[in-house]
Amino acid sequence: MSLPEWLPIDESVPHQLLTLVFPVRQGHVLLGMKRRGFGSGLYNGFGGKVHADETVVQGAARELLEEACITSADLIYAGKLFFAFETQPRLMEVFVFLCEQWTGEPHITDEMQPEWFALDGVPFDRMWPDDVLWLDALLRTKAPVLGRVDFALPEEGARTEDGRLRRCSFLDAGDARTSVAALGVTREAHAQSFGTTPKACLVALAASVIGTHASLDKRQRQTPLQQVMQMKTKTLASDGGSIIDQTVIIDGMNIRFRVAAPASAFVTPPQSQAGTQSTAMTGQTFTSSRKTNATASRAASNLGLNVLLHGDGGQSFIAFPNQDSRAGLIGVAVLAPDAQLHWGGGSGVNRPNSAAQTRALQTLVTQVLPPLVSFDSSKVYFSGVSGGSILLSSFVLPMLAGPLQIRGALMSCGGLAPKTDFVDAAKVLPNLRVHWQSTTAELDSLKQSIPPALTAYEQLAASAGMTKEQINRLQTADATPTGGHCAFDGRDFESGVAALMSDYSSVIQGDGSVRGLQGINNVAKGVIGQERLFA
Repeated sequence: MSLPEWLPIDESVPHQLLTLVFPVRQGHVLLGMKRRGFGSGLYNGFGGKVHADETVVQGAARELLEEACITSADLIYAGKLFFAFETQPRLMEVFVFLCEQWTGEPHITDEMQPEWFALDGVPFDRMWPDDVLWLDALLRTKAPVLGRVDFALPEEGARTEDGRLRRCSFLDAGDARTSVAALGVTREAHAQSFGTTPKACLVALAASVIGTHASLDKRQRQTPLQQVMQMKTKTLASDGGSIIDQTVIIDGMNIRFRVAAPASAFVTPPQSQAGTQSTAMTGQTFTSSRKTNATASRAASNLGLNVLLHGDGGQSFIAFPNQDSRAGLIGVAVLAPDAQLHWGGGSGVNRPNSAAQTRALQTLVTQVLPPLVSFDSSKVYFSGVSGGSILLSSFVLPMLAGPLQIRGALMSCGGLAPKTDFVDAAKVLPNLRVHWQSTTAELDSLKQSIPPALTAYEQLAASAGMTKEQINRLQTADATPTGGHCAFDGRDFESGVAALMSDYSSVIQGDGSVRGLQGINNVAKGVIGQERLFA
């Protein structure tokens, strides 16, 4: 049986660079079922196009976070595949990675539905037709895969991804040899008829594997914090405002933050503020190497702040769901100064660095932000997501609600009773709006920590002399949506957080009405009588 010729490739057109990541753990692999777009309905690894301003490793880490909501700790280089489609002359160059360590838990997203499979139960019948030729060997031996796959035109009216496998070849693909025979030719005949150009391409690629692996090795071992610190941000907010992205040093901690506001709110033009600001800070004093005009005039601003603390892994810092200036609040997102991107360090309810990081947040709001953006310091609000809510309820509010005059706080999919004294509780709580939002399918650990947090805040308010009516007006909680962790819209983590943040002004500043949450129109339910929120 003779094989068809390799598809012609226009080498004058740059290859399209993509990534593909397969998380593996204890004899299982995490695959994602594509929910929309190219390849919808098929299972695959997690990945996509590499952006022009990022490395391959950065692109792989970003795609894994966006599609599966997990932050890689060890991207292991696992080879490279070239794909060609008869419908286009451009070659797709795909870098393949394995991932054995990560933070966060896989969650369904708009694009992918993650699902674990045993290695002997990988659903190859619901995957791209070439996957059975190389993926099984890769998962079992971890030997780098090198290959090229050509797809013929699909049947009339079918999708491109339903195209027939035209020709393929792999070097050192291990157990895939039996699958090659299934194409109707022997492994030897397949190799002999490989073709000059593709074979030369793969041989050269094989020779470069060691060098490529060495060059990627350092970046593969980067912590989640290091990976996210290298990601660049867009400069235009979703509402047309401007975004600045800076890093300062506070008490020895690198604090990266993003600010989204109308261009007129920035003290200096946003374009000149992009990048990393080298600022040394100790306690309440700091000296900055960034030159500023001390006489710069700042128009009085009626805009307040909404400071967002992301969940473990940093996904909400990247997504920046509070970036538009809703209800007159400037959006601020802060990245946890922790290697694993856990606010307070540690994990679960054990957050040993909470107090130090809380003090850094105070310095950020009182000393770092004022020279950058004009805001009304009497209109400061906070938002927490998952692990960020744990820090917010256990340390930030008790320590800073008084000193920062925090008006309101939203604890979404997380919470913990105060772990330190609540400063000036009798003065603060009668003026502090607090809402706790969760789902019926919340994580078991949070189902254990959130109800005691509600009770603790309720008791603090009662001790401050507040009536039941006052408490129920200012402290509310809801867990009606039937989605999973943070999936308030019934879909997934990222879209759920975005839906809740879109209703932030109504929840915290208004009557509690919501539009984007699943199964409920109003979340303003007083905490008294709801102490068993998940019962």
